[in-house]
Amino acid sequence: TLIVLAGGCLQSSMVSACHDYSDAPGYLSAYHNGQDYGYLGNWFDWESKADYQEDGKDTDFDGIDGDKYDDGLYSATLSNYTWIVTPGENALLTFTARQLSYTPRLNYVNIWIDWNKNKNWEDNERINRWDVWVPEKGKSTSVNFSVPIPINFSGETWLRARISSSYNCFTPYTSYECFKGEVEDYKVVSSPIHPPVIPEPGTLLLLGSGLIGLGGRYLRKR
Repeated sequence: TLIVLAGGCLQSSMVSACHDYSDAPGYLSAYHNGQDYGYLGNWFDWESKADYQEDGKDTDFDGIDGDKYDDGLYSATLSNYTWIVTPGENALLTFTARQLSYTPRLNYVNIWIDWNKNKNWEDNERINRWDVWVPEKGKSTSVNFSVPIPINFSGETWLRARISSSYNCFTPYTSYECFKGEVEDYKVVSSPIHPPVIPEPGTLLLLGSGLIGLGGRYLRKR
């Protein structure tokens, strides 16, 4: 059963507060109390604990799949909470920020990618920080940006995105300043790199012979 709290938090009746938790397994946790504040995507992810299973199931029996509402980022190669990227490219991403309250607010968006896969997001792994004026409830702000993918990236890692109305929310982990807002985690997977096909010497010889033959035939016709 879904209920609406006085502060504007739509949630399952089995959830005690409007909390959102991070979902990346093996990382330190982050959480927010998002009531009346900004969030990412179409839906705020209310849950009573983190969901690390990546199986699309409700792990805390509150009627909500913890990963289902990680929907604030968009890319042509992002689906089911997984973003497929090509090493060496500038990959395009879009985030969309919305507001739970009827009062416009300035929010801050931070995004990190753990490129060295050490289960920690360092300062130099933060993609960017945006100051976003989020309009009133029912409207949204979207920002397009590019992410340079390291040429040596392979396998998979994790991205964390946080939105908060607190200017001091610089960390990818929980701190008291970051309760307001939402946190979303996405798996980042390297696409296979196919080496260029180099013709064998015999193939090059046949190709050259064919071109010479065509050239000679063209000259004779003239």
